[in-house]
Amino acid sequence: MGFFSFSFDEFGMGIYNNQQIIYAYCLKGAIFVAKVTFLKDVCKGCSLCIEACPKQIIALSESINAKGYNYAQITDEGACIGCASCARMCPDCVITVEK
Repeated sequence: MGFFSFSFDEFGMGIYNNQQIIYAYCLKGAIFVAKVTFLKDVCKGCSLCIEACPKQIIALSESINAKGYNYAQITDEGACIGCASCARMCPDCVITVEK
């Protein structure tokens, strides 16, 4: 008797509704875990999402966005538990978490 498992992780940038986004997508053992989307060009780098994340997997990027801010990004997409604490704390609603 064999055991079958697989994992798929994707992390990158894309365009959604004419906004550049950063996304993390994780599929583990055929169960969708979480998809986290940041609107990079809207983020002002306030760090509230960083403090709210119980897994401490969000950090400010070294790059800057169109407004001149270091934007928030996920550092370990596989560790995201999809709790959406980051999205609830964001004053500009730049984070979307889908389960």
